[in-house]
Amino acid sequence: MSSCFSCFAFVREPPAEPSTENDKTAALLSKTTAELQRVKFGKEIGKLLPVPILGPMKEIEEGYPKKVYKAPTHWDSSDRVALHLPQAAADSAVALEFVLNGKPVVLQQGQLDPSLTLHDFLKQYSRLTGTKKACAQGGCGSCTVTLARWNDVIGKAQYSSANACLLPLGTLHGVSITTTEGLGSCQSGLHPVQQRVADYNGSQCGYCTPGMVMAMYSKIKSLEPSLPTEQDMQLTIDGNICRCTGYMPLVNVLRSFGEDGVEQTKKVCYSRTGEVAPYVPNQHDPPFPKSLVGMTKSHSISTTMSGNGKVWHRPASLKEAIPLFKQAGAQIVAGNTGVQGLYPDDKAKTSLFVDVSCIAELQSVKVDIGKGKDALELGAATTIETLGALLSTDERGRHASLAQAIKDLKSLPSATQTNLRRMAQHVYNIAGVHVRNRATLGGNMALSKLKPEHFPSDLAPQFLAVGTSLTLLNTSSGATRTQLLAEWLKSEVCPTDLIVSLRIPISGFVFLSQRAMLRPQNCHAYLNAAFCATCSNGTLRDVRIALGALPQAMLASRTAAQLEGKSLDDLQTHLPQLAATLREEAQFTDSHDLQYRETLLNTFLYKFLLSLADRGDTDTYTSFARPLPKSNDVSFVNNVNGGSVAADAIPKHTSGAQASGEVKYAGDVDMGAGGLHAFMVTSRVAHGLIKTVDASEALKMDGVVAYLDYKDIPGDNNVSNEQEAEPLFCTDRITFLGQPIGLVVAQSSWQAEAAAKAVKVDVETLPAVMTIKQAMGIEQFVVADGAPRAESKPGVSTGVLETDTSTSVRFSGEWQSGQTKHFYMERQVAMATPRANEFGGGDGVDLYHACQALSRVQSGVSCVLGVPNAWVQLKQHMVGGGFGGKATRNVPTACAAALAAVRLNRPVKLVQDLCTDMSMNGGRHPVLVRYDCRVDKNSGKVLAAKLETFGGRAFIAEKMGDQVSNAAKPCLDPWANYNKPEHRITEAKVALLNIPPSTAVRGPMHPKQAMAVETILQHAAAATGLDLLTVQKTNMNKQLDSGTQTELWKELESSSDLQARMKDVQAFNQKNKLKKRGIALAPCLWDVPPIPASATVSIYNGGTTKFLDGSICITISSSEIGQGLHTKVAQICQHELSKHPDLCEPVPLELIRVVGNSTEINPAWDLTGGSGTNPQAMRAVAGACEILVSRLTLKWSTNPLKKRLMNMNMKAMGKVGKKVTWQELIASTAGPMGMSAADLTARNTVFMGLSNNRSLIPQMLGGKLCAPHPGHGAAVTEVEVDVLTGEHIIIRSDLLYHMPRSVNPVIDLGQIQGGNNLQR
Repeated sequence: MSSCFSCFAFVREPPAEPSTENDKTAALLSKTTAELQRVKFGKEIGKLLPVPILGPMKEIEEGYPKKVYKAPTHWDSSDRVALHLPQAAADSAVALEFVLNGKPVVLQQGQLDPSLTLHDFLKQYSRLTGTKKACAQGGCGSCTVTLARWNDVIGKAQYSSANACLLPLGTLHGVSITTTEGLGSCQSGLHPVQQRVADYNGSQCGYCTPGMVMAMYSKIKSLEPSLPTEQDMQLTIDGNICRCTGYMPLVNVLRSFGEDGVEQTKKVCYSRTGEVAPYVPNQHDPPFPKSLVGMTKSHSISTTMSGNGKVWHRPASLKEAIPLFKQAGAQIVAGNTGVQGLYPDDKAKTSLFVDVSCIAELQSVKVDIGKGKDALELGAATTIETLGALLSTDERGRHASLAQAIKDLKSLPSATQTNLRRMAQHVYNIAGVHVRNRATLGGNMALSKLKPEHFPSDLAPQFLAVGTSLTLLNTSSGATRTQLLAEWLKSEVCPTDLIVSLRIPISGFVFLSQRAMLRPQNCHAYLNAAFCATCSNGTLRDVRIALGALPQAMLASRTAAQLEGKSLDDLQTHLPQLAATLREEAQFTDSHDLQYRETLLNTFLYKFLLSLADRGDTDTYTSFARPLPKSNDVSFVNNVNGGSVAADAIPKHTSGAQASGEVKYAGDVDMGAGGLHAFMVTSRVAHGLIKTVDASEALKMDGVVAYLDYKDIPGDNNVSNEQEAEPLFCTDRITFLGQPIGLVVAQSSWQAEAAAKAVKVDVETLPAVMTIKQAMGIEQFVVADGAPRAESKPGVSTGVLETDTSTSVRFSGEWQSGQTKHFYMERQVAMATPRANEFGGGDGVDLYHACQALSRVQSGVSCVLGVPNAWVQLKQHMVGGGFGGKATRNVPTACAAALAAVRLNRPVKLVQDLCTDMSMNGGRHPVLVRYDCRVDKNSGKVLAAKLETFGGRAFIAEKMGDQVSNAAKPCLDPWANYNKPEHRITEAKVALLNIPPSTAVRGPMHPKQAMAVETILQHAAAATGLDLLTVQKTNMNKQLDSGTQTELWKELESSSDLQARMKDVQAFNQKNKLKKRGIALAPCLWDVPPIPASATVSIYNGGTTKFLDGSICITISSSEIGQGLHTKVAQICQHELSKHPDLCEPVPLELIRVVGNSTEINPAWDLTGGSGTNPQAMRAVAGACEILVSRLTLKWSTNPLKKRLMNMNMKAMGKVGKKVTWQELIASTAGPMGMSAADLTARNTVFMGLSNNRSLIPQMLGGKLCAPHPGHGAAVTEVEVDVLTGEHIIIRSDLLYHMPRSVNPVIDLGQIQGGNNLQR
C-alpha cells in the first residue's frame, strides 16, 4: 500500500533548566517535559525532507550493545540443531533423508508419523524454536522456512519459501531445510538478513520476525544471481500477515538487497556503526549440502515412509502411482496446502497418502503455439507460483528451468502478452507466496469440485472463462480422456479420475478479470469474475463469463448468450437486462456479505462493458496501483535548542535474537523429561445445557494420558478474583461458543488435539442471542449495568432538541461496531511445572506464561488450585503481542495448564490453536449508538444531542473494570476533544449476549467514542452543507489541556497543506465519476494511566579485583510485549548509574541485562498496557539505581569497614584518587570469601509517579505526582475510493503527536508506525 507520513511530536513550552542531576532524570521521563520534537517523513512518495541529523546528546553516549563472544573455531553451528528423535526398531530400513540447517537427518520406517508437519517435528524433536506456528493454515507466515532441492536441468539448487505448518515429513526426501537458526545466531554472528532486520528497526514483539527473515532470505536465494525488484518486494512477505512494525522498516530491509539498495536506505539503518551490514552470498549463505547434489535426480527416486499407523508414498512416475491409487482409502496429495491447511480433519481420518508432487508426467510445462489458438499445457502438479512465473515471463533464478517455455511466450503477439499480464496479476494475489510455492493447479481444481460449498477457488473462474480443458486419467482402466473444465465441475465425482494436465488457452480473445477482497493480498475474495470474448468487426463473439467465490465457480451461460453478437458501441443499453439475468444465474450458496456480493455482480458486469466499449484496452482487475512506499529520510530534531531529541537512537537490544529465533517465548520453554501437552475441549454451540460428557474414546487414543474437567479442581472452579465468578470449566449451562468444558492431556500436542476432538459432549441446544439488535427485540438487558435516561437540563434539553428553528437543523442516525478481536501472533500459552512446597505436597506450580498482568494470573491459579499466592510463581521474558488480549483472557489458559501439572505431577504445556483462542476470548464490547442531534446551520455548533447507547456483554463478566464503563457508558460521553453540547439526553442499556467475555483491545473504549463523535460531526456537516473541518473547529474544546489541542491542530493543518489539498480533492471529484477522494482531520485523545511498576536491579562484582565484572541484571514487573521496554529500562539504568561521581566514563550498556518478569522477585499487582507502562517502569528502575549510586558513593557517614575495604581494593588496582571505570568501581566492593562491601541489589516501586524509596511530600512538591493525563494526537488522511466496489487506498497520512521527550526515538517511531498501520 502506498502511503507516506509526516509525523510530529509536540509539547507547548520549553522546560526550565534542571537544577540537579535527579531533576534532569525526572525531566527526561516526565510527561510535562516540554520540548518541540519532530519526526519527519517525506510528504510525497520518494521525496526526502532536507532536515539535518544532528549529533547525539551526551546524556547517554553508549550505542548499540556490542556483543563479543569468542566461540572456539571448531564449533559447528549444525550441532545446535540438537535432535532427540524416538528410537527406531533395530532392523528398520531408511525411509527418507533430508538436511536440516546443514545437519543430515535420517528417518527410519516406523520412527515417526509421515504426516507429521515440519513445524511439529521441530517443536517436539529439536531445540530449534525460531519457527513459530500461529494459524496452522499457511496464512500468517510465522512458520516460514527455506527449502532447497537440487535441479539437474539447471545444474544448481532451487530455493523457495514454504510454511512449515503445512509441510509433512513424508515429502521432504532430498530437501535441504533452513530455518532462521541455520542462517546465523548471536553466538556465531548474524546473517546479513537477520542483522538488517534488527538494524532497520524491523521487529516489535519479534514473534513473527523469524518468518519475515526466512521469507526475505528465500526470495533473495530464489532470484540469484538477479537482485529483487519492486515487484519482488511486494510479493516477498505477502504470506506474512503481521504489520506491527508499520511495514516500512521491512520494506527498507527488502529494498536494501536490491540494486543500489544500500545507498537508498542507509539513512534509516540504525546500526551501531552507522553502516549497513554487508552481504556476500558465497560468504554469508549456508552452502547447499554436497550430500544432496544429484540425490533426487529430478525427483526420480520413489520413497515410502510409515509410522503411527500411517503410510506416505511418494512415487516418481504414474506407472508406480496407479497401483497405489487403487488402494482403499488412498488420499492423493501434492502441495498439502488444502488437506493440511483448510481441511485438517480430513487428514486426521486418512492413513494412506499418495504424494504426486514428484511425478514427472504431472510436472510438464509446454507452450503449444497454433494459429490464434496458443495455449499453455501444464502438468497438474505445476505450482501456482510456477504458473505466475510463466504468465509474467519471469525466468530469473529458480525459474531458469522454464527458459524455453518463457522464450516461446515472449514471441507471441502483444495482444496475447496483455492476456498473460492480466492473468498473472490475478494469480499473484492468490494466497501468499509460501502457499503458491506449494499449491498445485490440479489440487486447486480438485478442491473446487470436491468442496463446492467451502472452497472459493481464485483460479477456477479464470480457467473457465478462457475455456480450459483437463486431461484425465482413469486409474482403474488406465484410459485417458479430455474434458472441458466447465463440464467436469458439473459432472458427478468419479473417485478413479486423476487430473494429469491442464490446457489453458491464452490467445485469440480479450481477457478481463475482477476480484473484490478485503485487502489486496493473502485474502479470500468476496467475488471473482472473468470475461472472455473475441471482437470481430465491432461485434462480440464466443462470449464466456465466469463467476467465482460463490463459493463454487460457474459459467454464466445465459448472460454470455445475451451478449453474443452485440455491437461494442451500444453495450451500455443492454446493461439492465444483462444484470438481471446475471443475478438470476449466480448461485450463492453462503450468505456472508450477500447484499454486497450481489451488488458486485452488477459492478463487475458494468466494468466489463466499459472496457469492451474501449475494445478491451482498459484493465478491469484493479482500480489502484499499489506501489511500495518509498524509503523515508527520518530525522529526530529538537526545534527549541537545535539539539537531538534523543539520548540514544538504537533498535531494541533483543532485535538480533528475535531475528535469529533465539528469544524464548513461553511456548518455547523446554519442559524436560516427562513433559505433556494439553488441548481444550470447548463448546460447539453458543447456548445450551450439557447433558453428558463422554471422554472414553479419547482416552483410548495413542498417547492420551488424562481428561480433566471441573470435578478435578482442588480449589474453586473460578479463574477470577472479581465478584462475578468465571468458571474454568463449564459445569452445566453453556453461554458462548468456545466455552471450555474440559482438558485433554497427551504426550504430544497433535495427540492432545485429536483426542480433544474425539470427546463427545451431548448438549441440549437453546436459542442463542448473538447481536445487540436480537437482544433489543426480546428486551434481554442487564438493568444494573445500564444508565437511566438523564438530561443535562431537565425539562429543557428535550425541548431544545425537538423544537425546529430557522437557524438550526435536526438529524439522526445510527452507528454500530461488533466485537473487534485481537490478532496477536503468539497464541494464548502456558507451561506449568509442579512444585512441592516446603510443608510437603505437590500443590504449588511454576508457570511460564504469556501475559500482561502476572499478578492477576497468580491470583487466578491460586484460586483454582486452592493454595496461597506464594505457592504459584510466574516467569516470562517476552510476550509475542498482546493488544489487551493477554491482560485478562489469558487466565483460563494458565489455570488449565497449572491444574493439569498439579493433578498429573508432570510438566504440562498448553498452546491454544487459533480457532480455540479466537472462540474462547472476546475482543471489544459490541456497541450500537443511536443519535438524534440539532445543529446550528451557520456555525455547525451542536446545540443538542440525544444519545442512546446499547452495549453488549457476555453472561460471564469481563475481568477488567465494570460493564457500564466498558460496554455502553463510554459512548454516552464521546466528546473527548470537543465541547459537550449544552443540551444532552443520554441513556445506556447493556444487552446480555451469548458471546465470549470481552476485554481491553488497543485503546479500550476510546476508538468507540471517537467513531461515535466523528460520525455525529460528519452527519452535522452533511446536514448543514458546511465542510467537516469547519464543524470540527466550531465544536473543538479550545481550553482542553491549556489549549494544546488547538495548537496541535494549527500545526498539523499547516504542515499537511490541508487547505490546498482539500481544494485538490474537490477538483479531482468533479473530474471523476467512478473514483472519489476524501480528506479529513481526525483527532485522538487518550488518557494515559500511571500504571504501577516495580523493579529490582542487581550488580555483580565478580568476587575479586583480578577479574572485573560489574554486570547488571534488571527484573521488572512490567511485560515486554514489543514496545521496547527492556531496551528503555536498560538505557535509563545506564544513565542513572553513570552519575556516580567517581566514574571516568559511562556504564557500558552491554553489561546490562533485562531478564523480564518474575513474581518471586517482583510480586507487585500491576498491568502492562495503556501506554503508561514504559514511563513508570523507567521511573522504577531509575529509583533503584539512585539507591545503588548512593550505596556506592563514599561519604563521611559511610560504614568504616565498607570504606576501608573499598579503599584497599582501589589501592590494589592503583586507582586511589583517580577516576575509575564502572567495572573497577564495582570490583572495589569485592571482599574475601565472595563477600561484598555494599548491598548491590536495590528494589523500587512506583505508583502514581511516586517512588517508594523517597519521601512522598518532597516528591509531590517537586511535581512528581503523575495522575492520569491526556495524550493528544491528530492525523490528516487522504484516501481514494472506487465507488463501484468500495476498494480504497490511503494516499497519504500526516500524523502529529503531543508526547513527552523520547528516551529512544527509534523504538517510539516503530510504535507510531505500527500503531497507525494496525488502526487502519
